[in-house]
Amino acid sequence: MACKSAGKYDPDTNDDMTTCKCLVCGTDVPDYEPEYCCDGRECGCMGLPIEPPLCSSECAIKVFGLKVKEDETK
Repeated sequence: MACKSAGKYDPDTNDDMTTCKCLVCGTDVPDYEPEYCCDGRECGCMGLPIEPPLCSSECAIKVFGLKVKEDETK
C-alpha cells in the first residue's frame, strides 16, 4: 500500500498522521488524503483510493498517460 500510519496522532485534526508515497517513484506526497468509493465489496476497486498518490505531473503521465495540472497533485 502507498500510505501507512506514521504512528503519530495529530490533535488539531483529530486524526492519525499518515505518510503516503508516490505510486511511481516512492517520494513522499504531503497533504495527500485518499478518497474511497467504497470498502471494496460493492465494486471492483478492491478498496483502493479513487486517485492514487502522485508527486508530480511526470509521475501522473507515467500512470495515466496524460498531463494533469500541477495544483491537482498537491
